[in-house]
Order: sequence, then C-alpha cells, then structure tokens
Amino acid sequence: PEKKQDENSVSGKVLLDGQPVAGMVIFVGADGKELPPSPIIGDGTYFLDSPPAGKYKVLVRPSSPPEIPSTGKLPTLPQLPEAPKHSGVVPPAKYGKAQTTDLSCEVTKGQQTYDITLKR
Repeated sequence: PEKKQDENSVSGKVLLDGQPVAGMVIFVGADGKELPPSPIIGDGTYFLDSPPAGKYKVLVRPSSPPEIPSTGKLPTLPQLPEAPKHSGVVPPAKYGKAQTTDLSCEVTKGQQTYDITLKR
C-alpha cells in the first residue's frame, strides 16, 4: 500500500551537543493548540504524521516528568535486545514552553525533514 503523496509529514533528528535527545517533540499551532506529541526514538529521530499545514512553534520536552527524584537505583532487568535504550540527553527546560522556545517550523504539503539542534 503506497502512502498518499498528499499526506503531510515531518521527520528529523533532535540533537543537543551532538547527542540524541530523549523526550518528545510537540508542534504548537498559531492558535496555541498542541498537536499530539511525537516521541523521539533512541537515535534522536522523530516522526510527525499528517500535521495540518501552517506555521508552528516547536517544543521539545522530556518524556518523563522531571519532578520524580531519580535515586539512581534501577531494578536490574535482564538485557533484552529489543528493549529500546533511552540513553538520550534531557532537553533544556526553555524548549518545553511555547513562550520560551526559539524553534519554529513551517509545515508544507507533503513530506519534509526538520532537524532540531538544541542549545544549552
């Protein structure tokens, strides 16, 4: 089954200091509404399916709530080869809010690539 060519999609990599970022990418429309978050996979890649065309602010948020204190003691799980390793870096807080992010993207018709490079 071929993908319809008129479907919009945006994909790319999210990097900070050359390292993949762990978290999710959220596009915020001009009306302030957030599109459903797009999870960032292990190598920093994200994929946003069929966003409406238009200008967006782009947010990058950590996938887990930052207020959970990490004790550093994780239960030892058997090493499963198919378990995705989320050893990505946490995105800086300013990228998590529409008011403070400096990232923006214009979604056009069809498939496009939008790589995101975060700065500390």
